This record gives sequence, C-alpha cells and structure tokens, in this order.
Amino acid sequence: MTDTLRALYGDAAEAIGANTWARHPNETAATIVWLADHPDAARFAGGNQMINAPDFFANNDIDPAAAVES
Repeated sequence: MTDTLRALYGDAAEAIGANTWARHPNETAATIVWLADHPDAARFAGGNQMINAPDFFANNDIDPAAAVES
C-alpha cells in the first residue's frame, strides 16, 4: 500500500489486490517496458487505472515475451 494509492482511491485502496496472488516482478517490468516503448501503447494511455500485468496482456492479446524483446 502506498500513499499514492490512498490518495487516489481513499478507503477503497485497502481492497486493491485483495484475494489475488502476488505476481512475479518480471511481469510488471514487461508491462512497463511495453507501455513505455511499444508504438501501440498510446491507445492504453490516459485515466487513472490500475493495470494488473497478466490481465493486461491477456485482455489485450499481447505476448509478454514479445513486449520485452521488441
């Protein structure tokens, strides 16, 4: 839990990630690399949204291995 999450979501911040498994840091890193570097990433920009790395890739038919390689 961070101060930023609390500032954005208030009391609801405590429920973020509840009942989910912790993910490997490489999944988060691949998502950040993809969002920062891939030409298609701009269509996902904007708004205050929480991105769960595995769900982000699965929901958008993105291969996480390709995200790191590109």
